[in-house]
Amino acid sequence: MREPQKRRASLHQCRRTGPSRVPTYTEEGIVLRRADWSEYDRIITVLTRGRGKVALVARGVRRPQSRLASHLDLFTHVDLVLASGRGTMDVITGARARSRLEANFELERATTAAVCAEVLDALVDPGVADPGLFDLALLAFTDCGAAPDPVKGLLWFLIRFAVRSGYAPLVHECAACGVLLEADDGGFSGRLGGVVCPSCASSGHFLSLSLRSLKVLRVICRDEREVFGRVALPRQEQLQLLAAATDLLGYQGEHHFRSVPVLEGLLQ
Repeated sequence: MREPQKRRASLHQCRRTGPSRVPTYTEEGIVLRRADWSEYDRIITVLTRGRGKVALVARGVRRPQSRLASHLDLFTHVDLVLASGRGTMDVITGARARSRLEANFELERATTAAVCAEVLDALVDPGVADPGLFDLALLAFTDCGAAPDPVKGLLWFLIRFAVRSGYAPLVHECAACGVLLEADDGGFSGRLGGVVCPSCASSGHFLSLSLRSLKVLRVICRDEREVFGRVALPRQEQLQLLAAATDLLGYQGEHHFRSVPVLEGLLQ
């Protein structure tokens, strides 16, 4: 009679202690993308501080009573509890949002955040930890949600991302002929990797770039955040710099950003 009791006790102990044997860890992240997976689950693409860009499984998050759903909205800065999965993706077992973009949700803010997320999702290699890039991305999403001008925050992010990724644009000499740039309007070429002098710009199909835009571009490339914050940037220059930055990143990363035309339409 005692033997079955011992066996039942042993099985009960396995059920109690079994789940604790699953390796878990915590991560700080930003939600970049979500995709439905099976009836109630989602795959969440997250930029994390410690593991870079990762795809994670959120089980049951599409159920109406899910406690995870509100913490895994797009562009949310979140603390995650993760369990090492048996397959290729780890599983989100807990989440607590630090900040959400919807606190200041407007169409222009949402679209600038969508551009940030698309750039990160398309051009960041999976599984490569880069705390500096995480901080840059977090600053960008914070600007998108709370800065007086979210487009300026986006431009800072795009150009600093290009510099950090090794795609720093040429801003002191012509990318086509190499001549030193004078104080004048010119052009820009993502394919050539930088600013084009007025002479070359007049003889080819290049993006327009005013002298004011060139000066702002140089400020961002020098990482002068405080100076950039004091610069008044009209819509025309914002559109020029947005086109230049996304042309550079799109060419280098071989990607066409679908969210950029939406933002350009809002700014025009």
